[in-house]
Amino acid sequence: MTQGCIDRAVFDELRGIVGADSMRELLAAFFADTPRQLATMRQALDDGDAPTFERAAHTLKSTSATFGAATLSAHARELELMGKGRELGAARAKLESMAAEAAEVEKALRELSDAS
Repeated sequence: MTQGCIDRAVFDELRGIVGADSMRELLAAFFADTPRQLATMRQALDDGDAPTFERAAHTLKSTSATFGAATLSAHARELELMGKGRELGAARAKLESMAAEAAEVEKALRELSDAS
């Protein structure tokens, strides 16, 4: 089990608020959107487009926090601030670290979803 990267209380509270069906829809959207946001961030780095990089990081920060993925959210916040400050020099390595964390979060969320 890899659920350690998810705050179970946050996850359970969200599921309690939205219900099982809506939770499945939210998770499906997260699973589809996260790779898109990561790809957007990679492309923005290639293009030197700090505002696009910042927006994508902000989106990941918010959505990951919603599901209780605090570490992923913190990584995204750090990258968001790099984009905001137009300081993208060290962002690629941090982005790849965040992408690995995102993969762990997805795995954990799928396990939690399947267990419900």
